[in-house]
Amino acid sequence: MMMHPLLAAFLVILLPLSAAFADTLNPVEQAALQARIDAHEVARVEGDIRVLMSEMPPKVIPAIVRQTGSTAPDVRAMVEAAIRQAYAQQEFRSNELDLSAAQFAETKTGLAYLLIPTETVVTFQDKTYHLRSFTLAFQENGTWYLSRVAEGPTLQTLRLAYPEFESVTFPQGNSTLIED
Repeated sequence: MMMHPLLAAFLVILLPLSAAFADTLNPVEQAALQARIDAHEVARVEGDIRVLMSEMPPKVIPAIVRQTGSTAPDVRAMVEAAIRQAYAQQEFRSNELDLSAAQFAETKTGLAYLLIPTETVVTFQDKTYHLRSFTLAFQENGTWYLSRVAEGPTLQTLRLAYPEFESVTFPQGNSTLIED
């Protein structure tokens, strides 16, 4: 018995994203990405700058060097200082990336990437916020890199370093004040 085409289309829409996601990466890629995410979640809460810097896509520092005229070591030091300053001003209480709900896509040039729903709880100026955003994940030379895409300057720098993302519209995040 053949299934009606409309019913088949409806069932395809209802399939969980995790099933679609599972078809896009082989088990080794999934394990490597999950390991990167696990390290990221811990590093974000603990403020481990070494791990956070290792997640930065490799073309970002050279793009900032071209834009500012600074040297790569100076830019790296500037980025590390900015991360330290952010951690001095806010406390990351939790950071969770939901890889099972990731959305797989490709740029017009064929670069495959994932948008991973991300939830963060952060305290800033004695107020606690629940942030919902997306983390971009993509591979370069076999290594997974992560980048927040909801933030203006971060997104601008990413697009400067990786022009293939210029035509990609990233979903917006939001924040909610948590009542104490």
